[in-house]
Amino acid sequence: MSIIMRAAAVGVIPLAIVAGPARSQAHKWELPLVSRQGDTMYTDLAGIQRVAPHVYRAWSKYVYPKPVDNATVALVQKDYDCEQRMRRVVSAVFYDANNTVTWKSKEPGRWMTITFLKGRRQWAAVCRVEEGTLASFISWLKSKLP
Repeated sequence: MSIIMRAAAVGVIPLAIVAGPARSQAHKWELPLVSRQGDTMYTDLAGIQRVAPHVYRAWSKYVYPKPVDNATVALVQKDYDCEQRMRRVVSAVFYDANNTVTWKSKEPGRWMTITFLKGRRQWAAVCRVEEGTLASFISWLKSKLP
């Protein structure tokens, strides 16, 4: 399977590149998900950022035990719309075993609906940030009311 086909399978085509600096940032990779091919995806739940109302951005790391077109790791940045149950890839960079870039995205991908089989677990984990923020605000508001 080529990088393009594998990228399409994880919703990575086409995209914009902003992942260069992220390679050196410290991430806390959590929520491992393993595909049928044995590839593992991790998400940086500690680094979630709000980019718009109900929209949050998170980094994912894909680890490929069987390199595809020399790619062994990919860093992918995704947006999650917590209200509309949608996601899109913002950027992606694929690296080989020597940390050399083998492929990178060109523009942001289209928004895709979250389904039971595609993106549900990751979307739910990212969108918990919104639930936590709302719950905190409601608790604070209740404490201020007579």
